[in-house]
Amino acid sequence: MSALLTRLSITQRIAIGLALLVLLGAFIGVANLLASRSASDEFQKFAKLNEGYRVLLDIERDASELQRLILAYRLSPNDMVLDQLRESLAASQALFEQVEASAVGELASELYEPMARIYGSLPEHIDSLGLIAGELSVQQGVLRDLFVDAVAKVVSIDHLLVTTDGAEHLNSAAQLQQIFDAEVTAESYLRTHEYALQERFLILIDDSEEYFSRLALAAEEQTAQQAGDVSRLLIELKRAFNLLIQIDRNLIFHTNVVIAGNTNELNRLSADIRNFIATRQAQSVLSVRVKLERARQVVLLVFACLVFAAFAIALWLGRSVIRPVNAVTDAIEQLGRGVALEHVPGSERKDEIGLLARAGEALRDAHQRTAQLLDQSEALTRDLMRREEQLKASNTELDNFAYVASHDLRSPLRAIDNLAQWIEEDCAQVLPDTSKQHFDLLRSRVKRMEQLLEDLLAYSRVGRLESPVEQLSLADVVTEAIDLVNVPEACTVSVTGTMPSLTSRRVPLRQVIQNLISNAVKYNDKDRGEVVFSVDDVDDDFVEFSVSDNGPGIAPEYHEKIFSLFTTLQSRDDVESSGMGLAIVRKVIKSKRGSITLDSAEGRGSRFTVRWPLTPADEDTHISDIAEGSA
Repeated sequence: MSALLTRLSITQRIAIGLALLVLLGAFIGVANLLASRSASDEFQKFAKLNEGYRVLLDIERDASELQRLILAYRLSPNDMVLDQLRESLAASQALFEQVEASAVGELASELYEPMARIYGSLPEHIDSLGLIAGELSVQQGVLRDLFVDAVAKVVSIDHLLVTTDGAEHLNSAAQLQQIFDAEVTAESYLRTHEYALQERFLILIDDSEEYFSRLALAAEEQTAQQAGDVSRLLIELKRAFNLLIQIDRNLIFHTNVVIAGNTNELNRLSADIRNFIATRQAQSVLSVRVKLERARQVVLLVFACLVFAAFAIALWLGRSVIRPVNAVTDAIEQLGRGVALEHVPGSERKDEIGLLARAGEALRDAHQRTAQLLDQSEALTRDLMRREEQLKASNTELDNFAYVASHDLRSPLRAIDNLAQWIEEDCAQVLPDTSKQHFDLLRSRVKRMEQLLEDLLAYSRVGRLESPVEQLSLADVVTEAIDLVNVPEACTVSVTGTMPSLTSRRVPLRQVIQNLISNAVKYNDKDRGEVVFSVDDVDDDFVEFSVSDNGPGIAPEYHEKIFSLFTTLQSRDDVESSGMGLAIVRKVIKSKRGSITLDSAEGRGSRFTVRWPLTPADEDTHISDIAEGSA
């Protein structure tokens, strides 16, 4: 067995160990799956029982609602309450059928059969209740009609007695009031069902019937005949009241005994079923606990086996893999620290460790070659740093030269200008016109040279002087730049687009816009020159604006040349210019990490498009404060 293991590669050894761990893990998974499935079945059964329990509570609530509606119907029988009774019974019956068809109904079928019989008989009882209530309403109408007839007869008798017998007239009026009292007593009885009211009604009617029977025997013929009619009506009234009492008692029996008893029985049976469900739920919970405890014990046992197997596999892999790998790792770390090794342990092995050791020897050889390349790289780096310092010094000297030269050369130029002016003033009477023209040309050349030096100074100041960062309105900056440009009457400058706010330094931005507008005005060759400043786009980081004109345009071959120092496309005798304006514009824009492009062709005008940052770039710690000179 040991000889077989030594012939296995590391991958095969690890695969065997992992296979054992996977088998044990799979066994745990299967055990958990079986336990989970069994617990899931119990939980599903528990959920169904719980649903049945909830529906039974709804049934009991509906039964209580039925009792409330029955009481309301008994107190005030009407079709609306009867319809509500039928709807409530239908809803409760639907809930019962839902539970009866579920698993709960199968488990408690013996308890559901009596409930089914009750639900089967309740619609018939409610219909009977409606019929009885209808009979009661009809009989109440009969009773009211009899009262009306009796009162009419008594009133007629009273009118006859007024002229014939004053004493009997008073007795007749008393009997009329007694009949009214009997009617009120009957109505009170139907509301309260008190036995004393029933007895009082009968006494009142009997007393009135006796009086009118006696009057029928003693009075004149016409009065006697009407008194006999009243006596018979009162007998019929008593009979109708007794029938009304029987119908009302029948109604009370149906509501309080038949239907209320059935609803109470529904509540009792529902409570019995709920108790049954609670018992089954407790059994289900106990079953789940037992099954989970068994599954837990099995998992713990297998887990202990898994831990033991993992420990044994780790010990085996440590001896056969980890120790040799550590030896090779130590050798490679020594190679990484620059230690020269003649031999890497394990390079003679035929497995993956041998491959790793031989890779270490290859690393040793590569390390030696890398050391040589590093020496060469350090030499090149030192040379580049030296050249960079030289370039910085050269740029500094160039900037200083431009700055100093522009200042030192101004003094002799001013002297030349003053001397020419003095000579012209002193010899004004003797100088010919040709000489005066020569002096004017001399002074214009001096002014051109001064402007050239001024622009050269502005160019050298880019990146040298500081100006504050502030919140700017681009519209205000554009207005300031236009005001600084000498715009002739034959030329118009217009502004379009939505002007954003930005955080920048005012002077460089204004100088860029001023130089572009000044160039567009200065070189325009049209009778009606047009210059347009427009904002084209604004994103999160940049605002893009452009200056376009209807001037002569610029040929594509000069699109790059015009941004060079001292470059003009027209003769300086035709248009006075130093050729520094666009060079200053490009240098300022580049120092702000922006960009400028030109779209132009001969004969169709020019369009300079600038992308200017909305906020200062990280590198823009000292923005140039460029002197505002002519382009």
